[in-house]
Amino acid sequence: MSASPSQNSDPHQLRREIEHTRHELGETVAQLAYKADVKSQAREKVQGVKARLTAKTPDSARGGARQMAAGARQHPVPIATAAAFGIGMLLGRLIVSRRD
Repeated sequence: MSASPSQNSDPHQLRREIEHTRHELGETVAQLAYKADVKSQAREKVQGVKARLTAKTPDSARGGARQMAAGARQHPVPIATAAAFGIGMLLGRLIVSRRD
């Protein structure tokens, strides 16, 4: 406030100062309530992380797929061996499970 209430006798000016003080107090209370609401802050943080991950995932997934494809082209024998081994394991399990 620019002047103390006793020095300023204009009722309109006093009302404006009171309204301004109420407005500032309301903002302060809202900020304190937000800081005290840890659950909402955590929820907002989770939403922010989800949004960032969602935005990054398509690009990083495409990049990973491209790297795997390039690796398979450069080293086809190890990839084919691993694929054959995996298929053999699956077929072996199917055969064993059908016997039982």
